[in-house]
Amino acid sequence: MSLGIYLPLDSEFGLTDLSGNGRTATAQGGLTVGGAAGALAGDQDMGATDFDGANDYISTNYTTRRNYCPNPSFETNTTGWLMGWGGGSGLTLTRTSDWARTGAWSCRCQATGGGAAYVGAYHANITISAGSTHTVSARVRSRNGGTYSMLVYLSGGSGDQATAGASVVLAAGEEATISHTITSINGNTLLIPIPRAEGTPATIDFDLDAVLVERAATVGNYFDGSGYFNSAGVWVSDPGGHSGWLGTAHATQSDKGVFANGTTRTFTGWARKDGAALDLDSVFGNVNTHGGYSLLRFGDGSNKVSFWSDASAGGVTWTGVIPASGWFHWALVFDEVANNATLYIDGISQGTVSQTVQYAGGQDLALGAHSANTWPWDGQMAHFTVFERGLTADEILRLYRAGTRFS
Repeated sequence: MSLGIYLPLDSEFGLTDLSGNGRTATAQGGLTVGGAAGALAGDQDMGATDFDGANDYISTNYTTRRNYCPNPSFETNTTGWLMGWGGGSGLTLTRTSDWARTGAWSCRCQATGGGAAYVGAYHANITISAGSTHTVSARVRSRNGGTYSMLVYLSGGSGDQATAGASVVLAAGEEATISHTITSINGNTLLIPIPRAEGTPATIDFDLDAVLVERAATVGNYFDGSGYFNSAGVWVSDPGGHSGWLGTAHATQSDKGVFANGTTRTFTGWARKDGAALDLDSVFGNVNTHGGYSLLRFGDGSNKVSFWSDASAGGVTWTGVIPASGWFHWALVFDEVANNATLYIDGISQGTVSQTVQYAGGQDLALGAHSANTWPWDGQMAHFTVFERGLTADEILRLYRAGTRFS
């Protein structure tokens, strides 16, 4: 069913992610997981989780990673990329399918004339902000042997920066991930990642693929496109593309994860108010904000549900939809490509509304609050799930009728 994360929040499984993805969830603010009595429809009374409406929430490592490099894997063309920088002659960039580490294509980088201290491929159309830390990484394969490193050049603002990461020596046919982390000291700077060959060999010939420019202090979990290390440090085979950034367009910045641009997601679970209070408040939010954030709120001082794909921009609202008492099943389907969101309560659509705002990038999913001590959930919650696709109305109705167990 394309489960992204499934947290039962009951007394039996608690914060164990039953999606098979091994995503970690951690109780915060003194929250006790499970133990709140109250059987759900079609299920034994395994308890639920009661949030105190003050400090309780759940953090997860279900992240949204954003690659700020346009055209990182040459799937359509080499647009934006140039060869040279340090000089040399006979400079060419050629798309090739005989070696690829994400998707079906990579780029062969050549300087047949040699004669330069540093020759590499570079991209000149990536802008970052002052004070931000980014890590640039790429996979390279040497065709004729040599020494390689990642040079990052920042231009603009109050001055230029140019520093390089550690060098690696590769024999012909060998490959490696090269990377470098840099913090911008300038205003609105131009970032140029340069996977480069060092020295002055007679010819330079290497393959380049999977260029990542992430707002992070460490290299992401991409390496060879065939899999990734999950949160438990276990290698997961994934030739379909989880680790290869396959899922959103490569012509612009691309995302993967829970709030990934260019995707359809279904968020669903069970909820119950504490007493007659109108506010349940935040179903999910974002632990680490980088500007905007996504947010779903139940209540907000009245009987309504509000959803922001990016809370720094506009949101959408459904009014008069929260049951007066007892448990209810909810589901939100957001299709970012079609620009619409549909809310379901107890298996019944409450309407589809237009939502043209894209997800904010760089988020970690939080449950039961926007973030620590902000708009906390005051009530019970069980069986929170994210599907990495849009469920149909019939599928959502069947989830409601089945209670809480998934097959």
